[in-house]
Amino acid sequence: FPVFTWSEAGYKGRGKDGGCEYYYTTPHVTHPGEPSFGVKIGFHRQGPLLNTEEFQVSPGGKASIDKMPHIRKELNREQQFELDPFAFSKVQEFVQKKMPGLNAEKHVGYMRCLYQCTPDLHMILGRHPE
Repeated sequence: FPVFTWSEAGYKGRGKDGGCEYYYTTPHVTHPGEPSFGVKIGFHRQGPLLNTEEFQVSPGGKASIDKMPHIRKELNREQQFELDPFAFSKVQEFVQKKMPGLNAEKHVGYMRCLYQCTPDLHMILGRHPE
């Protein structure tokens, strides 16, 4: 199974709502001799936006939220660990439309990747303070 990405408007493009649905897939990698259980499908840049004690959004960051490629623009005061119904339903829709050979209703696991995005989608590089 190949690694591929799909976006409604290109990697740095925007959809009609200012957001951008961008997905990536990778084969499920297992240890030698163990069967593969499916594929990993990521809904890139669309998790809940955090503004917690650990991940603080500056006033300038708050002012630029409308420029972010996220469909959801609200800031969350707590990190969530359970399944995100919004993101999961978007992945299911993507699978049904673009990967009809997969069962969109069945999932083995769900996890979130925590990272930061800038409004221009460039990476943030710099020395870690610790």
